Amino acid sequence: MEKQVDYRDFLPENSTRKREDVEWVQFYSFNSPDTGSPRVLSIGDSICCQYKDFLREELAGKVNLTSWGTSKCVTDPSFVEELDHILSFDRYDLILFNNGIHALTSRREEWEKAYERTLDFLAAKLPEVPVSLLLSTPPADEEKFFRIRELNEFVLLVGERRNLPVVDLFTPMAGQDRKKALVDDYHFADFAKRMQAEILAKHITGRLAEKIALHKGPLKQAGSDMGPMGKIRSL
Repeated sequence: MEKQVDYRDFLPENSTRKREDVEWVQFYSFNSPDTGSPRVLSIGDSICCQYKDFLREELAGKVNLTSWGTSKCVTDPSFVEELDHILSFDRYDLILFNNGIHALTSRREEWEKAYERTLDFLAAKLPEVPVSLLLSTPPADEEKFFRIRELNEFVLLVGERRNLPVVDLFTPMAGQDRKKALVDDYHFADFAKRMQAEILAKHITGRLAEKIALHKGPLKQAGSDMGPMGKIRSL
């Protein structure tokens, strides 16, 4: 149940983050009128946006998907403010949380503190909703590859300290032929997006196995003729 929590109490203590040349946000609530079926909230960046359709397919008949992807790092003072609205939009049974790639433009110590404050906000706002942490995927650039790996090591430590499961999307993607798996410096070909969705779907259905079993299904996801990128098919 959502609690009356003031997001302003969880803003970054300090932030020197400057806006990127292009700032963006993408939000989808699939099967939005259905408030009785299991639902997962996926929080992330463009990687989250790109695997969302594959993840929706993998979860078809079992779990509804809400997806929020943004260019904002947790060090941006407006991140938690926007997250506050997202958390109030739907009823969630599980939250997947990823924030790392856009941290490359923030100071490491600021990102670490803001990352943990954001988790504190999730726990305060929706204390009954479990959270899983996601490791960020590897980029093509070698220097950034190792920086992302260092950020992921921090996420692993946070997960261990807070007793939160961590889903590894870094290792499976790092094991792929980058010339085939990546279409640019950060984004993946469809087969790699499908792999990410399969990994996440396995984790989601495992964590929500009891609720899926108790739900009177199968869950039917409606489509839309008026999606922002065109028609969204039913599943």
